[in-house]
Amino acid sequence: MEGIKYYDIKNAPFKIYGIYYSEEDGHYRRIPQSVADSTNDGVRHLSKHTAGGRVRFKTNSEKLVLRVEGFDVGQMFHTTPLMQYGFDIYKLTDRGYKFLGATKPAFSDRTSYEIAFNLPKGDNELTVVFPLYGCVKSLEIGISDGASLE
Repeated sequence: MEGIKYYDIKNAPFKIYGIYYSEEDGHYRRIPQSVADSTNDGVRHLSKHTAGGRVRFKTNSEKLVLRVEGFDVGQMFHTTPLMQYGFDIYKLTDRGYKFLGATKPAFSDRTSYEIAFNLPKGDNELTVVFPLYGCVKSLEIGISDGASLE
């Protein structure tokens, strides 16, 4: 996207919570594969999903772009594509977190997509929440060229 500079969330200044990036597996995980393998099939299967994962940062950009690469975990008919593959975005305010929006991938574009959001003017302390069931290989945050990032 023109006028946007992208940053990999694995690098500072981003802070990742609830999940980690596994260099061995090449994607984000909730728990290490070795721990998952020592439990049961359910934990082993769910360990690669990103429920509980979130990334925090601050920017004065008026545009936010999420560039996502994941891999297909199949259709889950008991839930929506938003819950499986979508990301939520929240802004910290003096009254708590305010919901700013969510990605809305269709089943046809669930493994790789880019989506842009307009942000309120000024400094925004943001939290991007990972999907419940999606398996995320990479997430890049795009902000307006020249905007601050901390």
